[in-house]
Order: sequence, then structure tokens, then C-alpha cells
Amino acid sequence: AMAREIKNPRIMLLSGGIDYTRAEHRIASLNTLLEQEEKYLQILVGKITKLKPSVLMVSRAVSRKAQELLLETNIILLQHVKPALMDSISRQTGATILSSTDHVQNVMNQFGANVLGKCRRFRLVSFRDNDVWNSINKHPSPDDDDELAKVRALINNIDNHNDVETLLSTAKLTSNQRQAILAAHLLGERVHDGSKAVKSGIQKRGVTQTYIMIEGCPSHLGCTVILRGASRPALKEAKRILKFLINVAYNLQLEISYLEGRHAMLPKDYKIPPNPATSSSLCVEYGPPPQGRKAVRPWNGGNADSTTRSLSGKITALEHQSILISSVWMAGKTQCCPAEVKGICYYSEKDVSLGQFLRDSCFNLTLKCQNPNCKKSVLEHSLSFVHNDGLINITVEEMDGHIPVAEHPKEATDRADTKDEEKDRYATWTYCMNCRKVVTPLSYISDETWNYSFGKFLELSFYNKTATINAPEHQCHCQLQVHSTLYFGCGNLAARFSYERIRPYNVFLRRYLPFDEAFHKKFTVLELNEIMMSSSDLFERFNKHIETTTSDTRALFKSAVNKPEHLQTLLSELHVIGKEVAHASSILKSKIVSVTNSYNSYNKDAESGYSYGEVGSAPYDAFSHFPWHARRYLFLLTSAWNERLGAIVQ
Repeated sequence: AMAREIKNPRIMLLSGGIDYTRAEHRIASLNTLLEQEEKYLQILVGKITKLKPSVLMVSRAVSRKAQELLLETNIILLQHVKPALMDSISRQTGATILSSTDHVQNVMNQFGANVLGKCRRFRLVSFRDNDVWNSINKHPSPDDDDELAKVRALINNIDNHNDVETLLSTAKLTSNQRQAILAAHLLGERVHDGSKAVKSGIQKRGVTQTYIMIEGCPSHLGCTVILRGASRPALKEAKRILKFLINVAYNLQLEISYLEGRHAMLPKDYKIPPNPATSSSLCVEYGPPPQGRKAVRPWNGGNADSTTRSLSGKITALEHQSILISSVWMAGKTQCCPAEVKGICYYSEKDVSLGQFLRDSCFNLTLKCQNPNCKKSVLEHSLSFVHNDGLINITVEEMDGHIPVAEHPKEATDRADTKDEEKDRYATWTYCMNCRKVVTPLSYISDETWNYSFGKFLELSFYNKTATINAPEHQCHCQLQVHSTLYFGCGNLAARFSYERIRPYNVFLRRYLPFDEAFHKKFTVLELNEIMMSSSDLFERFNKHIETTTSDTRALFKSAVNKPEHLQTLLSELHVIGKEVAHASSILKSKIVSVTNSYNSYNKDAESGYSYGEVGSAPYDAFSHFPWHARRYLFLLTSAWNERLGAIVQ
């Protein structure tokens, strides 16, 4: 039933499977289970057949009983269809993807047969799998004898009629191998109808590849390109490059429309750079990396697959298909939320169109700030995008009047849908900051500009430094990037996009701190002088305090009724403290002089070529560490003296 052609088929898409789920932990007879399964599947297939589809495509498995029931109703079944392929078929045929068979009845009651997709023709085609035959000759085994090597050589030229006859008559082949070789020869490089290939017997497993062709879909929704004639690795590489070229062509179509709407042009003296282009956009030059940074590969959307790189290993436009930006929400001069680093892969799920961004992020007054404590509206916020050395600031303002809706001829108005009417409300114009006036007329954005990638819009804004404004009626040919302010309007709201250059800063991490010996010597000498003066003053104050305490003690004991030995003990202790103060003063002064002289002698020897070693030698360490030791020495002495003097006073 599969190998046939259907004209004007009705296509039904089902994301779930068609199967019977048995209840667990229940005991039942086998006959009862089979009867329940059969009735359940009959109900499901009955729901499907009410829509009268010609082709049913299912993402998951279909039970054998359901397959038999669908075969009886003459419905072609395709199971295990990939979700991405299912989305493409839905887009091109207009079919609605049903989540499960349970929703078939509800959808049928609500939409009827409109959930089914349509096309002009559904058929199967067969090709010869060249990769199988080419791999046989490309990877010979070291154990091959002369006869087998000859067979491999003949297989490589299987399209030659004489070689096939020689191969079938001389080589020692099994019956299955002979049939495969003959089928491969009959298939050749042509495209065969699937039903005829089955009837003629040339559709042999391991020799042919069978594909389903859905033809006659609207051309503006897309198409399919078939790549054949080489091995699978070569075809994968060709497919990757072809997809990139299609993406470039599509992007250029949208980008040209956007630049025309902005009245942009190249300067008259512009020359195409001799180096290969590194971007798929017009006049985008990334230039050298910022000062102090190394040239690194651009961010590839987090994809670690090496297939995104060029075969030459150089950075090409193939790798510049994404951009990393930092976004910041501001309310006046206050930052509402922490800055976010976002990655945009052009024309992917991580991207939105320029029209969607304007609709959802600029002119959506119900949009709330990400900071729950901020109660300000969108009109009081600004959104900034930062990348490399540029900043794009977006603010939304209220205008005095409303922008009128674009007018179309009556025939076009009758055909316009809701989406087109929405685009007709958006207009754009450009203000030149250098000329200080509006230099482009009010124009409504086209469908191409609406669908233009927002990531590409940012890339063009950051890196297109060549384009100028083409406004001869206003005598304005200023630079588009730096001097112009872009406006988009909708109703009484206007979104302003302004660009400014910024100076990016790098974080510099030092592996080691520089050591300035002259600075440290000067600082140490100042510290030693300060210690010398402070210690002299400290010792002098202690001597005066000891003398005062001694005289007070003598006067106290003359009138007191105490034993004479008490007076002698206190005076003796004061005398000992005084001697310690004098000794400490002498020791500290001599030590400072000794350390300083030792270091100066070390410096003289170092200048004469007789150095004790590098910084870190014994004389230098003693000199640099002595202020700390001196302070500690003074602290310990003065603490002990204060404690003993306090005891004498008590």
C-alpha cells in the first residue's frame, strides 16, 4: 500500500503513537486483554478515518493491529517521523499537528477537515545508495586476494555495461550479491518511481534509498534540495555549506530591505577589502581584537561541534553566526536589575525578528520590570545593549500625535490578514545628530524588515562603520552608525535607538607585585627615625615618672607609721626600673645604628660588584624587618614597666 502515488492527498499529522497501554498490577486472561486492545484500537482508528486522511504520519510507534486496521481503510501510514521533519511538513502542507488520538474527535468537531494538510502529489522515489558501493572500493581489506580486488575495482565502475557483464560472469559471487550488483547497475544515477522499482525488483535492501516526496506545496513556504552523487561525509559537508549559503542569501534579502528603509548607502570612495569576508552581512568588519586581548574564535552558541568551523581552520563567516551581548535595564540613572549576558544565534530559537522585538519589548506597555520592587512603567525605563566598544541605548517616548496606519489599494486590503495589518502600524525615520534634523521621510517597515533577525540588526549596528545616510534633499551624507538616531513608531509611541562609542576596560591580574627597593629603603629609614624619636621621648617620660614617684614615696614614708624596710623595697624597685629604661634606650639606639650601617655597607658592596646576593639576603632582611621588631620590643618593655609602676603606686 505504500508503494503508490496519490494526487491531492489529505495529510494528517499525529505527534503521539497509536498503541494500547495495558494496566499494570492487574490479573486478566490473555483473551480478555486481546479483546480490549482490539476494541480500543478500533475506536482510535475509527476516529482517524472519520477525517478521511490519505496519509497518516505519526511521531511514535503504531501497534501491529492498528497498522492492519489502517491498511484495510487504504490509509498510508508513516511512523517514527522526526519532530523537526513533522514541523516542516506541517508548515508546508498547512496540517495541524495533533498531540494525541484523544484530541482527534474534539478537533474534528471544532475545525472539521481543516486540520488536514494538502499538496499536489504524494509519491515514493528510489535512488541508488552510492555510499555503499564507493565504500567497498575505498576501504579494501589487507587479506583481499587478486580475484576479490578485481571484484572491488569492477564494482567501482558498475555503471559500465561491459564491466557488469564481466563481473557477473567471472567473479565468484553469491546469488544475493549478484542480485545486488545487477540492481545497482539498473538503478544507475537516475530517479526511479518507488512503485515501479518494487515491481521490477531493483529496490533491493542495501542497494537503494527510498524517499517520500511531498510535491506541489506553496513555493514561498520553502522547498527541498536533494544532494546526491558522493559519499555521505562529502554530502554532509556540501549540505552544511549549502544551508549556510541559503541563510546568507535570505539574510541579505532582508538586510537590503532594512538598509533601504534607512536610506543607507556606501561612500563613493568605498573599496572592497581584499581579505575574505568574515560576516554574512554587508560591510561588516570586525577588525582587530581590542588592545590587550588575543584573537579568539567567536562564540558559536555553546555548540562544541567542530562542524561549525571551516575546513581551513581560519575564522570565516561560517563561525560569525551569533553574537554575545550584555543587556541592562535602567530607570533614569538607577540600574534596576543586574546586567545579563545573552547569546543570540541568528535565525534560530535563540533569536527573534526585529518586528517581534519592537512589538514585545518596545511598544508593549504591559511589560513589567524584572525587578519586583520597581513600579515604574516601560516609558520610564531604558534598555541598553553593550558589545565590544559600542552601546545601543533604547528608550520609548510618547508623541503628541498618532502615526497613521499605512494605506493600501482596495484589492490588497481585501487580501490582507491580521498579521499584515499589524505591520502596517509600524513606521521608521532617522534623525541626524550632526545636522540636527530629521533627514529621512516617514516610511512603513516592509515584511522583510519585520522578519529581519534582531541579532543581525545588533551586529549591523555595532560593526557597520562604513554606511552613510543618503539624504540629498537635506544635504546629509553623515555616517550612519555614529551620527544617526533611529526611530520606530507605533500609534503615539516612538522607540529611539541611539549608538555611542564606549571605552571597554580589561581586568588585569598580576602574577606578582613589583618590588621597588628604593621606595622600601626610604620608607624603612623614615620608620627608624620615627622610632628613634618616639622611643627617646618615651624613655624620657618614664624617667620623669620614676623621679616623681620616688620623691612622692620618700615624702609619704616620712609621715607614715611604717617599717623602714617597706620604704627601702619601693625605692629599690624604682631604681631597678630606671636602670632598665636607661639600658633599653642605649640598646635600641645602638641596634638601630648597627642595622643601618650594616645595610649601607651591603649597598656599597652591591654597587661595587661584591653583593651578598639579591633582595632577601641577611643584611637586607634585618634592615627591613627591624622596625617591626623594635615596635614589639618597646611594647613588651613598656607593658612590663607600667604593670610594675602600677603595683608600686598601689
